[in-house]
Amino acid sequence: MGEDRSRSRQPNLLANLALIRNALLSLLSERLGEQSLPQFRERFCSTPKQCLAILAAA
Repeated sequence: MGEDRSRSRQPNLLANLALIRNALLSLLSERLGEQSLPQFRERFCSTPKQCLAILAAA
């Protein structure tokens, strides 16, 4: 999800990004249906607003 490209070295920021990523992956796994996780991730990585909407709805 691009976290390796982050240039930040602030521990709090990196921890928060990890929490958001893990929460999102957990929510996405419930909505996978018949799609594989890589296909689903590819679809949502191109539209981060949809990912945030899923998190906000949870």
